[in-house]
Amino acid sequence: MKVGKVQFIVAIIIMFFSFFLVIVSYYNFQLSAVNPADSEDIIIEVPKGTTVKGIGKILHKEGFIRDEFIFNVYVKLNNVTNLQAGYYKLSKNMSLPEIIEKIKSGDAVFPDMIKITFPEGFNLEQIAARVSEHTINQKEDFMRIATDKEYIDELIDKYWFLTSEIKNKNIRHALEGYLFPSTYYFENNKVTPKVIIEKMLDQMDFILSKYKEEISASKYSLHEILTLASIIEYEAIFEEDRYMISGVFYNRLNNNMKFESCVTACYAAEVDGACTPEKVNTIKEYEHPYNTYQVTGFPPGPINMPGESVIHAALNPASHDYFFFMADIYDTQQTFYSKTLDEHEEKVNKYLKNR
Repeated sequence: MKVGKVQFIVAIIIMFFSFFLVIVSYYNFQLSAVNPADSEDIIIEVPKGTTVKGIGKILHKEGFIRDEFIFNVYVKLNNVTNLQAGYYKLSKNMSLPEIIEKIKSGDAVFPDMIKITFPEGFNLEQIAARVSEHTINQKEDFMRIATDKEYIDELIDKYWFLTSEIKNKNIRHALEGYLFPSTYYFENNKVTPKVIIEKMLDQMDFILSKYKEEISASKYSLHEILTLASIIEYEAIFEEDRYMISGVFYNRLNNNMKFESCVTACYAAEVDGACTPEKVNTIKEYEHPYNTYQVTGFPPGPINMPGESVIHAALNPASHDYFFFMADIYDTQQTFYSKTLDEHEEKVNKYLKNR
């Protein structure tokens, strides 16, 4: 055999061997922990009836694995088929094989664990109603504890962001605006109202701690920022509108103008259902501390539980010279902004009247 031919064969072998090593290295990397330094326990749900591929999608979405395809390859090569439904405590310093072994073993955290989702914009009474749907607690029991004055004092001592402002005599519910809306897991349906409340406050602590510098730099108190955030939560239809609407309210504050927010009037009058222009027109004159058609500046407190994005918007308003906004709620849902009352009324007549 000629030397050149031998060298060519050797080169081919080396090339394939190198390629094989690259594939093996890549595969092993994909099996390794996503973040070896992150030991925080996170609970995930594997619903009953979820396929193996479906579990891979859940793990990838929650950030526990890098690649769904590699997950599927691994379970195929290792003949993994008996993954079990349940709630599992996982962390991102676990490797893919460790995660699979955990789910395969059925080592669920609590067999009776429940999941409760509190959407952004829920108010305290809606949270109480949602709790009653998923636990043994009645709505009235939850509200009684959530509004107990001694318990509120205990919470003020425990959480840096709860201050005496929430004890204002005009505030409807002291904890309105402070229970962070999210999805929570509890050991079973016998969970107590205090455990639920403090878990939501713990999450609010986590969220607000990200913005401590911005909060300190603001000329408004955190209570006022959360109040504004809760108004934006109801007023903004799309996320991109949140910063614009925040800017409108800042402009009004800077010019000593009333907010004239429909959603505060509806909260003041305890309107059921959607806060439509027709309903608002009947309650604008309603004298109440929360009705910003009647009072200048902030209402006494938040009107719902705002999410993180509106808190960020309340801290970072868009810079513009608009003083009015309205949304085409009957058609496109688009929000229109105006600099003058005449411009605003023209848009109201065009998009909202005679609908």
